[in-house]
Amino acid sequence: MEDISIYLMASADWIFALGHYLLSEVTFSQTSLQCAILRGTATACDRFKLKPFYRMKALSKADRERAENQTIPKLIDLLELAQKEKKFVMFDLNTPPRKHPLRGTYIRRVVRLILDSKIEQHLIFWLPAFDREYVKQAAPGFQQVGRLYSIERLTKENISRINVDYKRLFYSGLRDYKAANIKINLYLVNEPWLYSLAWCSKIHSVTTDNIHILSQLDQPYFLMTPGYYMFMWLLMDSVSAVLIVTVFYFHWWREHKKRNGR
Repeated sequence: MEDISIYLMASADWIFALGHYLLSEVTFSQTSLQCAILRGTATACDRFKLKPFYRMKALSKADRERAENQTIPKLIDLLELAQKEKKFVMFDLNTPPRKHPLRGTYIRRVVRLILDSKIEQHLIFWLPAFDREYVKQAAPGFQQVGRLYSIERLTKENISRINVDYKRLFYSGLRDYKAANIKINLYLVNEPWLYSLAWCSKIHSVTTDNIHILSQLDQPYFLMTPGYYMFMWLLMDSVSAVLIVTVFYFHWWREHKKRNGR
């Protein structure tokens, strides 16, 4: 299952999106994607001078020439693709700066654009907290996504999915959220060992920029096989038990010898 996550930023007359597909618990496979403008077009090289992805290698001359001939699709094109392929789309919006003409309306403009695209509402995962009540009323079918809020707050706001920095989640613990049936998306997971940890922890999905590496994994990385781990666990427990008994026996024997020598 491949889903799409997009990050939107607004300028005076544009809304850009830089996005990633999510890696889900089904296949953990992904293709990276750069997308979307409300109106107008731009080449990939025009709009992304800086490296947008983690540890991205420099473009070869051929790749640069190819990028210069590519245009970034409009947001509406992405939504139509998601509807056609029945893919989920997670939205995150960067708040425009103060005095920006769209600062007070950017949420509603994007929601209207999504609704006008005719994409099925349940395919939208909505992350921004700003003006959330309006979004719930205008698009009740959107799936609301929270941050690392308390269980009480998530329950009160009827949010059953969170988008979390992996460092904060593993520090805070998974048990309470999993017990409350809260689905979890981790970002930004770029290392195979971390991806394997998320996999073994039964995380529902992750966001990554390192797809060319993670897509090659068909199972988690194990330093030990489960069988070997179990063997070593039992062996160490047995050795520890023998050592404890030996120490107690030695002290008993020494005290017994002292008493007999008196």
